[in-house]
Amino acid sequence: SPGYFFDASFGRGFALSDNVKARIALSAGFLCWQTDNGRQNDAVMYGALASLAAGPAVLKIQYGGYVGWEQDGDCPMTLRADLGWYVNDFTIKAGWQKGFKDWPFSQFRIGLEYRFL
Repeated sequence: SPGYFFDASFGRGFALSDNVKARIALSAGFLCWQTDNGRQNDAVMYGALASLAAGPAVLKIQYGGYVGWEQDGDCPMTLRADLGWYVNDFTIKAGWQKGFKDWPFSQFRIGLEYRFL
């Protein structure tokens, strides 16, 4: 269905030691989409991220979702954890996502990512 969103994110990174770096970030936004009855549903989006990188490994924990005004299945929340290992231009990844409230699904992912420089 047609829709749009906008959001803003703010974060700060800092070094815990010479090769250990951390980052925290928050995001907020607005989401709008057309429902099946021709009306429009609006939602406030939110999110938080914490990451820790040590050498070639990185761990990211994310929490986020949105809250719609119809309160009919439009308030999903997810918690996600990703672990990555950098090898040259590749990243080997594994992740787990748990859904809450209006998103009752769990997901496990593995993958290989290539970064174009």
